[in-house]
Amino acid sequence: MRRFGFVVFTVCIFAACQPATTELTEGQKAEIAETVMQANADYWAAWARMEDVDEYTAYYSDKYGHFPLVRFESLEAHRSRVIELWGGLRAWEIQQMEMGVRVLSPDEAFLAGSAVSLLTDTTGATEVWEQDYAYVWVREEAGWKLGAASVSTEIREPQ
Repeated sequence: MRRFGFVVFTVCIFAACQPATTELTEGQKAEIAETVMQANADYWAAWARMEDVDEYTAYYSDKYGHFPLVRFESLEAHRSRVIELWGGLRAWEIQQMEMGVRVLSPDEAFLAGSAVSLLTDTTGATEVWEQDYAYVWVREEAGWKLGAASVSTEIREPQ
């Protein structure tokens, strides 16, 4: 949980250092938050389907000139790991737990949450992943994309 706190703190500092923008109404913030939560749900669903790595990675922004997912030096490194991981699995069931969105500007929102996943490999063996995540979503012409993303995972034995 300490790592999650550090990630949230780091992303908040990043967000706080952004230039001031026009104030949004509560209604505008709610609408943006709902849209970002839907983008997040679609992103996780693309992951859980384990069908199309291009569909999944299309949620990443290249606006900042770097690959946004912490621990991967490039999109290609991440794609390779995803293909390897998906190849050994039969199913990936995800249950979202707590989640919250803070709208930073008309084009940026911070989303943090947790999820519990049940992974079933090709032999039928299962494991549980408990994940905390912190994302900065940015609005681009193609829709909302991940500008910065950090996920911490604890692997547990199924109950």
